[in-house]
Amino acid sequence: MMTLLVCNVWRLRGHTREDRLLRVLVFCSMLGCLADAASFSSDGMPGVLGRTLVVASNTFLYASGTILCSCWALLIHLHLRGSVTRSREFLLGIPVAICLVLLAVNLWVPLVFSVDAANVYSRLPLSRLLMGFPYAYLLYALALYARVRRSNGGLRLFPGWALLLPVAVGGSVQIFVPTTPLFWPTVSVGIAGTIASLQNEDIYRDRLTGLYNRAYLERLASGELRRDDAGTTGIMIDLNAFKSINDRYGHNVGDQALIDAARLVRGAVGDIGMTARYAGDEFVVLLNTRDEAVVRRTMDEIREDFRRFDEDGKRPYQLSVSMGRCPLEPGRQSVEEFISSIDSAMYEDKKRFYDEHPEASRRGVRDEASGDGAQAASR
Repeated sequence: MMTLLVCNVWRLRGHTREDRLLRVLVFCSMLGCLADAASFSSDGMPGVLGRTLVVASNTFLYASGTILCSCWALLIHLHLRGSVTRSREFLLGIPVAICLVLLAVNLWVPLVFSVDAANVYSRLPLSRLLMGFPYAYLLYALALYARVRRSNGGLRLFPGWALLLPVAVGGSVQIFVPTTPLFWPTVSVGIAGTIASLQNEDIYRDRLTGLYNRAYLERLASGELRRDDAGTTGIMIDLNAFKSINDRYGHNVGDQALIDAARLVRGAVGDIGMTARYAGDEFVVLLNTRDEAVVRRTMDEIREDFRRFDEDGKRPYQLSVSMGRCPLEPGRQSVEEFISSIDSAMYEDKKRFYDEHPEASRRGVRDEASGDGAQAASR
């Protein structure tokens, strides 16, 4: 863990919420390893110092284990869903609150563990509840990962079990053989594997929006979606009059508009598909269905979310989209033909937009569409 920090792994230097959660995981792991060593070294040590070390180290270990795994569950939820609701955060925080309250009471009334007159640590029955909280968080994260991966065409590079598997092995050994302290070393292994997986995944992530990029879309469409049972519909989405945002407010505001658009599209698509930034202000959605009603409902939700965004008026700009859809036919069309089909369908929708809003374009539909893509992609 210290090596990861000293080497300035870029993931640990970022300012996103995911980056902050990763830092919490790393520091909890470092301190947990130290506290584990202090706990075993001071067990049975005579005097006030020995008692203080036994009580403090074991209190910290119970608390940090629950906090670390709650942060892991939050990280997985945030990484897969793009956001976490306050109600979800509240529910995920309940076990942490219970753990901290019990440990605070345990300082005066032994409930979780006890320390006898010889300063020897012993577990009490309630310790099983606190040892179960980390596993509950890890199982929640794994179940969420499995659900999203089953319903989503992406997420092939990020292993949701990266932390669960090492911790399940090391933690289980330590539960049944308390003299074998493997929990925190295996936590460190799991965190290191998670960070490595995130860096591999970043090859296929758009750095600005956090969506998948064109490279991953092409990898997915040319390989994993060429199965006979693939029922997939593609949607091409293009921002209307995006160039006017760049011209009026500058490229920094234009970047924020792309971030907002990505968030709106991803939120509307949810778990029934994956979203990628194809080029510039163009996004591609792959829905895991050919049900026309579901496809139409998803497109309507996208438009409705953009409409609500404009009504909020929190940004100096307004956003609207043109969309085109086409089913993917595995084995019958190339990736280029598939993209061309949904692009042509989107162009028809875009043409209707500019026919209804001629003031939004100064150079014509095709010039505006190609210019936006080239200019935004160059940033």
